[in-house]
Amino acid sequence: MSWRKQEEQVMSPYMDKRRELGIWLKVLLAKYGIRQTQIASKLGITRQYVCQICGGKSPLAPEHFKTIYDMLLEMQAAESDLKRFVQLHIDSKVMIPYMVGADLADIEITLLRKFRQLPPRHKDQVIIYIETLAESCRKEKE
Repeated sequence: MSWRKQEEQVMSPYMDKRRELGIWLKVLLAKYGIRQTQIASKLGITRQYVCQICGGKSPLAPEHFKTIYDMLLEMQAAESDLKRFVQLHIDSKVMIPYMVGADLADIEITLLRKFRQLPPRHKDQVIIYIETLAESCRKEKE
């Protein structure tokens, strides 16, 4: 089997979750009357990139997730819709270490287990915190 085929098989579940997140985002946008151009304008990206996110071809960055989540809140999105959106976003991020065969340290496994026990709104807060912390660490190194 070629290296490319192996890579595609390993990444397939991750890509499936990313695709599922994109489809759900597209459903939510239609359901709550939010246009892709509005999202693009608010995020400072192109509508084409939003389209790629909705198609599962591009990942949804955590800061973009937060902005879209806030827009959905403003549109009074149902709690069940928001919970599914959060869970799909988390699933599309958390699967990565398992899919690429990375070895996890004990602390990472503990964190993952604890993380999975959190309610969806708290998972969202943890992701945003970690992204913010990682960004500040990156800036300190520069």
